[in-house]
Formats: sequence, structure tokens, C-alpha cells
Amino acid sequence: MMEVVKNVCLYLVISTIISWITIKLDSVFLVSFLEKNLITLLVALLAINTTTMSIIMVKLRELKDKFGVRFDNTLNSLRISLYEQVSLIPLSILMLVLRDSTVIKQHLAYSSFIWDTALIAIFAYAIHILFDTAKSVFIIITTENSI
Repeated sequence: MMEVVKNVCLYLVISTIISWITIKLDSVFLVSFLEKNLITLLVALLAINTTTMSIIMVKLRELKDKFGVRFDNTLNSLRISLYEQVSLIPLSILMLVLRDSTVIKQHLAYSSFIWDTALIAIFAYAIHILFDTAKSVFIIITTENSI
């Protein structure tokens, strides 16, 4: 759980820097892209990760049957990763709604900066989850080849 908190904090800091840079460059490309495509990207990344996780679980099952090894921690990590990724979808919808709210814009200074940072962080975290899942495929392949 601490790993999740650490990653969220890391991506919030990175996203804050990216948001600040986009303001300084007077560029709306990234935020405009995420406004239009974030939900679709998250669903696509979820589909890719779910398929990849299925392959990983089949391989783990084969290793378990062959060597009697238990993978409880690994399966728990995969489950948490899936929950994280699914939760990013409603979270991003909420951030997009808040970003577009005229009421919030009137009452919260720097609201666009806050919501833009959140959207960038969500996207970055989704990419992190994809990368983490991909790493596990390579670990399984190298482990399987060395057995």
C-alpha cells in the first residue's frame, strides 16, 4: 500500500511540473488531448492490461502446477493493479467534470492548474501500471527460460 501512495505522490509532483511547463510554454496541447481522449485511453490501457494479466496468470498457473510454487503475493499485486486501473476511470471523469465546472472556476483560484495536474497524473499513473505489468511478463519469460 505504501508503494501505491509513493507512486501517487511521485506522479502528482511530476504532473505539477509538467502543468507548470505547459503554462510557461503557453501550450494547451496536452490538456486538450487528455480532455478529449483520457477516458478512451484509460479503457484501452485497461483492456491491454487485462489481457496481459490473463497471460501472466496462465503462466503462473503452469509454474504452480509444474513446481508447486505459490504466487499469492503476485496474484494480490495483480488484483490491486486492476483495482487501481479501474478506479482511474471514474476518477478521471470526476476530474473532467470538476475542471469544466463554472462554479468551481469562480470559487477556486488556479482551478484549471489543479485539475490539469490531476489529469496528467492519472494518465501518467495509468502508463506506470501498464509498464509494471509489462515488466512482469519479462520476469516470467526470463524465469521460465532459466528453469
